[in-house]
Amino acid sequence: MLILKDDVVVDDGRVLAESELPAAPSPALFPLAAWLARRAHDGATADGVLVGPQDELEAAWPRLRAAALIAIEFTPFSDGRGYSLARILRRRGYTGELRALGEIGRDQVSLLRRCGFTAYAVRDAAHAAELRAGLGAPFAVYQPAADGRTPIARLRAARA
Repeated sequence: MLILKDDVVVDDGRVLAESELPAAPSPALFPLAAWLARRAHDGATADGVLVGPQDELEAAWPRLRAAALIAIEFTPFSDGRGYSLARILRRRGYTGELRALGEIGRDQVSLLRRCGFTAYAVRDAAHAAELRAGLGAPFAVYQPAADGRTPIARLRAARA
């Protein structure tokens, strides 16, 4: 899987796994239910967990806290639950890699970073360049978020 992380495109070697079977490739991204079953079986945390907007994270949170990687799947363009899932995980103290997976566009990537995403799945070098351009786009922010940027009201107050 190609990802954009720290402005560099790398192939992290992960594949999307369909089941929790011990013969599944590793490292991999497992759907939440399969990741939980695999973790209960062998305690492994090196594999990543793939969550979607339909997944209920409340009951899984104590185990998700130990995941090295949580990938959040963005399905249709109009579904913003992935942003909310990222904010919830960061507010609860998740410090591992949060990866956006799915159809991510240039106009979304700065907002994804504000919500706490640290990596983005990319299709190819052209898609990575498009996302990099979106990360560099300047814009003012109006409230605090996971990226730590200073809201414009505080900047104005500091100037006065």
